[in-house]
Amino acid sequence: MEPLVESTDYGKDEAKSLLQHHARFEEIKSYSADIERLNCLAAFMTKVANQHLDDPTSTSDKQAKYLSITEANDIEVEKEILEVPELVKVEEMVEKEVIEVVEEERRILQAIGLFGYSNNDLVLKKNDTVLVLDQSNNDLWNVCAIHGSSGYFPKNRLQVTSNKVIILKKWKQ
Repeated sequence: MEPLVESTDYGKDEAKSLLQHHARFEEIKSYSADIERLNCLAAFMTKVANQHLDDPTSTSDKQAKYLSITEANDIEVEKEILEVPELVKVEEMVEKEVIEVVEEERRILQAIGLFGYSNNDLVLKKNDTVLVLDQSNNDLWNVCAIHGSSGYFPKNRLQVTSNKVIILKKWKQ
């Protein structure tokens, strides 16, 4: 058997491409017998339908007409038993994103503002209590006010009062 596609190119990609084309052509050729059989059945059914529409008769007459048509046209009618696949429930593994709530205890400094301070994000009055979130900068600390606003506050305007244990709830996927 000769390949359907040939080339003088010897590169890796060209060889793969030609092999894929060859496989596709072979697959198409394998269906030719089925296509031919379906064409014959379609022609036969068209003839039967046309004759049925011309002269509607009783059931026994239709069977006799069917037999006479098949004998006259020398068409072999084969009874074919097809196995129809049953629907089977298949369990599929589905990945679901599970979101866990993780509780973490953290010790956070609690401080009191010695003076009033106003920034874009943070406005505090004298003696307001804040939580110190981050002390990475020596001049400014990242603080969170009790009312929920947060921002950077000058360290020299705060007085640390105590450590507070806070339970943070974080969502992890």
